[in-house]
Amino acid sequence: SRSGPRKTKDLIHYLHVTLEDLYNGTTKQMKVTRKKLCEGCQGTGTKDGQKPSTCTGCGGSGAKVAVRRFGNMMTRQQVQCDECDGEGEAITRGNRCTECHGAKTIEEKKILKVEIDKGMKEGKKISFTGESNEQPGCVTGDVIFILKELEHKTFKRER
Repeated sequence: SRSGPRKTKDLIHYLHVTLEDLYNGTTKQMKVTRKKLCEGCQGTGTKDGQKPSTCTGCGGSGAKVAVRRFGNMMTRQQVQCDECDGEGEAITRGNRCTECHGAKTIEEKKILKVEIDKGMKEGKKISFTGESNEQPGCVTGDVIFILKELEHKTFKRER
């Protein structure tokens, strides 16, 4: 088992560039939308900044056991808790953060300047550390741009 905090998923984007861009080098400004921890509640989802209480419907597990009847058979099935939407936490309506409405994160649009160095090749990965979606209690993942060369009318690059 892994120790330490989980890491959020890396966001991967393909960046289409011309042969000239790869040969001469260039800078591309790329707009990225990501989830950022709410500044109003510091990612707690509550107005008072306190940690949300444990969901009473699932006991904090985020799941319930549903018993279903099929004819004369009974089956037990684990389903997502409908009271906390699988979060395991409950925030009362009156104590929800006014900025994120209890979601703990808000959407942020950001422009990243992607530096394409002279002579880079298709498939090269350019990473922006810690620029992926934020989530409470997690290490933030990376935004990764993968270069994809557009077809040129006259020239073809040898692979």
